[in-house]
Amino acid sequence: GYYVKFADGTLICHVDKSVTEQDNGPSAGNFYSSDTGTWTYPLAFNASPRVIAQVNGGHYNAMSAKAVSIGTSSTNYLTMSINSTTNAQGLTLLAIGTWE
Repeated sequence: GYYVKFADGTLICHVDKSVTEQDNGPSAGNFYSSDTGTWTYPLAFNASPRVIAQVNGGHYNAMSAKAVSIGTSSTNYLTMSINSTTNAQGLTLLAIGTWE
């Protein structure tokens, strides 16, 4: 991943990740989820940032990506699918917050 740090205190971090399967579940709403992965930001925030997670390429059954347990130095993430699948799924994570 990479980051951009601005003089006004804004920090933006970005990374592309992949999960290997979405076969946990089904959960509420009958969605299957991947195992939780961890993204350690390339530079820490001074407070928990806003994290946006989005499905990126991969298997067509994946419907969404989700950031969970958002902290100042890392966040956990997972993807969700309408079917149980062992296909890989890509996702993009973007964190926006402050560094000072």
